[in-house]
Amino acid sequence: MGEQVREINWFRSWPGAYFFSMLAVCLAALVGAGVEAYAYSHWTPLERLYLRTYIESGAIRLSPLASDGVFNVLVTGPRHWAEQADVDDGRPVAWSAVRLRYGVWHEWLRTHIFNRNTAVGLLTPGLWGLSVGLLVLLPFGIGLDIRRARRRRDGVVLRGAHLVSRGPIICSTRTPPALAGSPRASPRS
Repeated sequence: MGEQVREINWFRSWPGAYFFSMLAVCLAALVGAGVEAYAYSHWTPLERLYLRTYIESGAIRLSPLASDGVFNVLVTGPRHWAEQADVDDGRPVAWSAVRLRYGVWHEWLRTHIFNRNTAVGLLTPGLWGLSVGLLVLLPFGIGLDIRRARRRRDGVVLRGAHLVSRGPIICSTRTPPALAGSPRASPRS
């Protein structure tokens, strides 16, 4: 005959073997996102304003086909791009469209706005939060998954275990081998 196909009931096995570990990873990612959001709340207004342009110019300048781009820049005068000190002093600023090479624009943003931080360096607080969250939560998740797998493999001990477990039933229906020849071990009629 052919092989029998075992049907898996996906609904009963849905949480999977690594449910608590995956939950720990998700919670650690939330911790990392929370730390990064807190760090973002302490950024200067110009860092928040130029973040997307900073990441885009950093990615595009690596391309061999990168040439010039048109950027919207805050300016305080005809030849002076606005920095955080200008905004803090209350100088009037206005938008201006400027045509620049991507590398020049990225380098100016890195030195004057982002205090020489790279785009990956801006994510450092969130990565530290993720790492600490994983170091703290993942051992608990792995331990809970091991305990859950053991319970699924061995079964759940019910109340009144001495009445339900196999030990008393075996002892009450079988005679030990040492007493097999004795008159007390005769089968009941």
